[in-house]
Amino acid sequence: MFPVSVTLHTTILDKAELKGFISKKERRFLRESGKLVADRTRGLFRKGNRAAPPGRPPTSRTGKLKNLIRYNVDSGRVSSVVGAIPMFDSQSRGTAPRVLEYGGLRIGKTPVRVKMGSSAPVAVSKTKSKGYVPYKNNRGEKFYVRYAPIKTHKQLEAARAAEKQLNGQSSRPGFVEARPYLQPALASASPIINKFFK
Repeated sequence: MFPVSVTLHTTILDKAELKGFISKKERRFLRESGKLVADRTRGLFRKGNRAAPPGRPPTSRTGKLKNLIRYNVDSGRVSSVVGAIPMFDSQSRGTAPRVLEYGGLRIGKTPVRVKMGSSAPVAVSKTKSKGYVPYKNNRGEKFYVRYAPIKTHKQLEAARAAEKQLNGQSSRPGFVEARPYLQPALASASPIINKFFK
């Protein structure tokens, strides 16, 4: 379910003794532990347009990753799992949560090719206007755009500028240093979680 996650296990080792116990008290402890770590994780994100320094939790420009943090109780394994659900777009293709947590290769973002004779957005607006239609970019942001057939070099430049405004600058693949957010949240919540199971 989660491309990146942390798992919380109980300190009770004899699972046979939990058959009548896991559905109530143990489940509640696991649920509260998972919620605590998820809340701590969301609290680590800070809004900003600049990337956080390596080793620090990532900044969040749109809040998308913060909203993808979930937790789930697995009664069969007597554990609670906290993580980020996949975030699919043209740049990360579901890998961004794991790459941010552990570091790794950024896939990169391929620019949209605008050709002569094709129809493309040539003007962008944040408000609805005559001749403009709704448009949602790969980050889920909403715009209104005006399409036109590309016939001149001036229109071609306008289309390229509109594409950059809508979907951002293209980027090459490269290595991203870790900016962990799940492990620090688990570490800060551990003293409280340990008291649940004493």
